[in-house]
Amino acid sequence: MKTGKNGIDVLSINATRTPVGVSVFRSTDKQKAYETLIKKSELCSLENKDLRKWINEFKKAFKMVILTMNCDCGRIERKHLLYYYEWAIDERINKP
Repeated sequence: MKTGKNGIDVLSINATRTPVGVSVFRSTDKQKAYETLIKKSELCSLENKDLRKWINEFKKAFKMVILTMNCDCGRIERKHLLYYYEWAIDERINKP
């Protein structure tokens, strides 16, 4: 606890993003996708047919910096994407 202006105690919490509760998402698959991104892992666009929609929602609702790359998972030869959460940029942008 710090003492702020006028002698009032101020509680400051400094933390990085943590997975949100299951109740926030209607789908457990969406929750798993969110937690995978937060754990700094990549998500192949072939994981779920709704993944692109979820990524867009994460970007808008939680203001997450999620970038894409070409995926080389080897599941199919067709070109597809890989999504990853760029936590360093997000920390710099959202720093008070």
